[in-house]
Amino acid sequence: MLELLYSTRGAQEFAELEAEQALLREIPVSVSAQRAAIGSLRDLGADGPGQHRVPIADALIAAAAQDAGVDVLHYDHHYDRLARVLNFASVWIAPAGTLERRTS
Repeated sequence: MLELLYSTRGAQEFAELEAEQALLREIPVSVSAQRAAIGSLRDLGADGPGQHRVPIADALIAAAAQDAGVDVLHYDHHYDRLARVLNFASVWIAPAGTLERRTS
């Protein structure tokens, strides 16, 4: 939620997104999820130099999803890489490259 709220462009957008997010299930980032995130970076690193370089938030979200037994709905290629080493389905909200990216 922090990552999404960070990307908002003002107080009204922040409040609207926060209200929408409140309707969703919260999944904790447990100690086991933190360890799984570290393990995922280690496993990706074994694929070659730089392969472990995914955003920390993405690794934690993917590991928490694995812990909770849920999939990750996203628009970010990093989750495809993380799904190779963690047990969750990487589900794109739209095909890569088809949505306009917002800039702050």
